Amino acid sequence: MDAIFRHELAHLRLRDVGRVRLAMAAGWLLLLGVTLPMVVALARDPGLLGTGLLVRMAVVLVVVLLTLCAVLRVREHDADLAAAADPRAPRDATATHIGRALAPRRTERLVRSLGLATHPAPAVRLAVLADPARSWGLSSLECLTTGLAAGLVFTDLTLLVAALLPDHTQLAYMVGGLLTGWAVSGVVTVAWWRAVAVGHRDADGPRAATAGAAIGIGVLLGSQLAGRAAGDWVRDTGTADGLATALSLTQVPPVQALALGAVLVAGGALFALWSTSLARALGATVDGPRSAPVCATAVGLSGLLLAVPLGSWFLFARLTAARAAPDIRWAVIDTPWWVAGALTAVVGALVPAAAARGSRHPGPRGAGRFRPPVLLAAATVLVTAGAGWAAFGSEPSRAPATHISGDSPVSAARTDSPNSQNQPDPAASPVSGSGDRTVPLDQLPVLPPKEERTDAMRADTALVCRALSLGGAAIWTDPRRRADMAELLGGLDDTVLRAASDVLRRDPSGPVDTHALVASVLRCDLYFRYGR
Repeated sequence: MDAIFRHELAHLRLRDVGRVRLAMAAGWLLLLGVTLPMVVALARDPGLLGTGLLVRMAVVLVVVLLTLCAVLRVREHDADLAAAADPRAPRDATATHIGRALAPRRTERLVRSLGLATHPAPAVRLAVLADPARSWGLSSLECLTTGLAAGLVFTDLTLLVAALLPDHTQLAYMVGGLLTGWAVSGVVTVAWWRAVAVGHRDADGPRAATAGAAIGIGVLLGSQLAGRAAGDWVRDTGTADGLATALSLTQVPPVQALALGAVLVAGGALFALWSTSLARALGATVDGPRSAPVCATAVGLSGLLLAVPLGSWFLFARLTAARAAPDIRWAVIDTPWWVAGALTAVVGALVPAAAARGSRHPGPRGAGRFRPPVLLAAATVLVTAGAGWAAFGSEPSRAPATHISGDSPVSAARTDSPNSQNQPDPAASPVSGSGDRTVPLDQLPVLPPKEERTDAMRADTALVCRALSLGGAAIWTDPRRRADMAELLGGLDDTVLRAASDVLRRDPSGPVDTHALVASVLRCDLYFRYGR
């Protein structure tokens, strides 16, 4: 009874009750406030994204549930250690109490094998009590789930930032990389710092590099499990590009997908070596001046180190999923500040690794045989090669394709007359069993010629906004197309779109007014989202 009371009081002294309740509340909020309403909405109108979103939501719920169970198991170890460390407690009282636990039943063994147990097995609890430092490691599975969480939230977080910076998409991705990088560092950098401080084997070079590679794999899996990878949001929802992003890499050339994955794996290993080498070079300790304050500084530096690489990768992935032209992808890294950020990441990982070799604070056993410069050089080569493939890729001259249906409103845009300036691709083959056909986006007509347009078409907000979404940059840069779009926007019964039309008509051949562009895109996006 004494051991039980001290264990429960340890939970209170460690202040983990509120944190666990917060975590459980977040899980219930995800289920009741997000998942169930979306399931009901998708059941009523599944659309083209319904199946992909439902599968992804189910997977995310499972990941959240398993993570919550893992958090509950970890807190039991902390409470055991705190109870056993109480000087007023009888000697070995906690270990004796745990050792008297009954053998698990078949149901308990099944729940534990599925990762759903909220308490660790008695043998594991006794092992941690005997050697507390063994709980201060960082396994590859923990790194995988951390990367998975980062991949799940990155794109939506960045789109929120991009809504505040509509004219600076690239900067928004770097800010998203910074915020996500700090969140990841708060988990893994702290864990590696603790592992180095107690000489845990997980801080050894090869094991740390493997765990770092698991972070990269987790980011890749998380990005594809996110709702943004459920399909082509621009095409399947009719919403304006920029406010809805396609992120699925299942339809891109395999070489590009593999290159993007290799970049993440190499980058994750590089980051792991940075964290462990930095902790080793600075002489990480459990307490004292080189413990929490210096570790917090390392977390801040780690977030800065991840900002440019992580943001650039997701921007590459977005452009690759959208099959953007190679010159557009190349523009992501064709900036001096991007080169500076990438070099800072590589050199920043090399410096502490080299310093750690001559440090008076050696790492765990076997770390002396590890040669960081060799692996870091190999990782740098992989990152460079992957960035080249992602930038140039394959199919450099082929435009992305979309499908248009003979029964949709956009089918009125199908132009078969000789007066059309946008003829369909003659090489495009019909889709078997339907009247659909594939047409490259740069040849997709957005509206029929003027002589074929009816008054109903001109007054149809959905059709004009669809033309705005599919028209691309040409409707803003080509004076003839801009004048045509200004006329269409001016004919709608909408205050915002009419105001944008007036702005476009002021100087049909001058520079594009970004406020008119952004206002038109936002207004059409709201129209498609809410139908008003």
